[in-house]
Amino acid sequence: MIRKLKYLALLFLPLLSYGQQAAIMNTNMQIYASLQGKPVAWATTIVEIHLDKNTGAFEVLLITDHLSLAMTNPDFVPTGENLGKVLSLRGTIPIYDVLNNNSNVMNMNIDMIANFNNIDFPTNFAFSILRLNPNDRKGFSVMVKGSLSISKLNITNLEGFDDELGISLSFTGI
Repeated sequence: MIRKLKYLALLFLPLLSYGQQAAIMNTNMQIYASLQGKPVAWATTIVEIHLDKNTGAFEVLLITDHLSLAMTNPDFVPTGENLGKVLSLRGTIPIYDVLNNNSNVMNMNIDMIANFNNIDFPTNFAFSILRLNPNDRKGFSVMVKGSLSISKLNITNLEGFDDELGISLSFTGI
């Protein structure tokens, strides 16, 4: 009997550690930079986003292979050296403030940790969170903007770019 209980505990323990995950939809990420005064941009709709509705733990995972060149620059030739690498963004949204907010829109700055090339980079992102139906407090739309340092994350195929890499992320969820 005790053996069966231990087995059941091992089966359900991973589920308990994830909390209540929000169902995320309609993701869109844009990354933009400047090379010799001319813009370059990448975009994707394939972004993995986790948001725990109990703790506010927020994580974004982007595999660079999913990025498409959205705005070309004649001075930039992609090398493919970052294929297979993952950009992650982690932070905590003050979930109780969001859930108990009586207005439709909340604007806040959230401290985040970006990780690329196994290098952590602390940064701050601006969040705009819109409740789609304020009465049921379930559906939401999120816009996120911030920037990363190309040099501090050691993104080697972007030498010659201005150091700031802009990030825009949008998604909806319930």
